[in-house]
Amino acid sequence: MIRPSILILVDDLVAPTPVKFQWLLHAFEKFDVDGSGQTITSSRGGATLIVRLLASTDLSLSQIDDWPIEPDKGYPSLTRPLPPKRWHFTAETDRTDSCRIAALFSVQGPGEEAPNLDISRDGNRVSFEFEVSEATYAGEINLSPEATSLIRVDVNGEPDVRITAR
Repeated sequence: MIRPSILILVDDLVAPTPVKFQWLLHAFEKFDVDGSGQTITSSRGGATLIVRLLASTDLSLSQIDDWPIEPDKGYPSLTRPLPPKRWHFTAETDRTDSCRIAALFSVQGPGEEAPNLDISRDGNRVSFEFEVSEATYAGEINLSPEATSLIRVDVNGEPDVRITAR
């Protein structure tokens, strides 16, 4: 997390046999998904969440405003009314035994501007750069499931964070 508004999440997923992995996001309002499927925006009450989603494999995207599983299922004596339905966004892989999914989140409160998050991709290498509080952050995410180098973040040109996998 890079305060005040950036979060980088990398899921390094491995299964003993090929499976369909799912990446999920839930909200009160319908998501706005750009034409490329890489930018997902959720807005409510003047606040905004922007997610840039990238993966080592193709993702099938969908969203519904129905309960995936009814909240009262298995509770026949429940007498309370069900809560309002929510929106559920799903990014799903084809069957694979490993993949990486990277999500770069930007969160803004009412009246705040989103930082200019510059992202480029060359194969499984994702480069990013942005400025927050007079500091310049630049880094790289390696989406290759076989790579041991996972993420690097530099601040003002100096090494700050290095994360390796497995």
